[in-house]
Amino acid sequence: MVQRSPPVGFSGPGAVSGGVDQLRGVADNAEGGKFDEFDSTGEEAFKAGSKIAFTVQPNADGFLYLVEEGTGPAGPKKWSALFPNPLDNNKSAQVTAGRVQSITPMKLDDNPGDEVIHIVWSKEPLTDLETLFAGEIAENIDGVFSDPAQQTVLTGFFHRNSTSPAERTFVNGAEPRVVLKAQGDLLIGSLILKHRSYGR
Repeated sequence: MVQRSPPVGFSGPGAVSGGVDQLRGVADNAEGGKFDEFDSTGEEAFKAGSKIAFTVQPNADGFLYLVEEGTGPAGPKKWSALFPNPLDNNKSAQVTAGRVQSITPMKLDDNPGDEVIHIVWSKEPLTDLETLFAGEIAENIDGVFSDPAQQTVLTGFFHRNSTSPAERTFVNGAEPRVVLKAQGDLLIGSLILKHRSYGR
């Protein structure tokens, strides 16, 4: 059974292009070998074996990239490609305004720590990210950016674009979500999922 976790979301205001209107998440948190289903903003702590799946509904045409920054087996950072990926959207980062895009769930491994989900929306394709994701998809591996050169590209990209992070709002209620807003043709934001060695 699957747990519904954070409906999370992003949007670009007014006539300014940019953003994702709704990013919804599903989290599976194993308790005694069972899974329960719930909606949340992702602020709970999740343990190993939990699954997080996102559904994105952009409010403008563009290109969407999701990158997970987690903890590797020996403690260093581990970067993983969440979207685009080999299973969803014909391997493409291109998303259409108003169309819901489901993303294959990520599964939390046995290495606890904060999982940073970097969300990037751009009006145009981003060459650095397109090249990185295309390489992972072509090799059809687990989506981990294990090459130090790949990690350098990612850290450089997020460092260069760290001065104006998207505005983040947590919305609770019947349909909890997180909304990210930004001006212009590029939105860069993040969510932090608490990956712990204990249950929720």
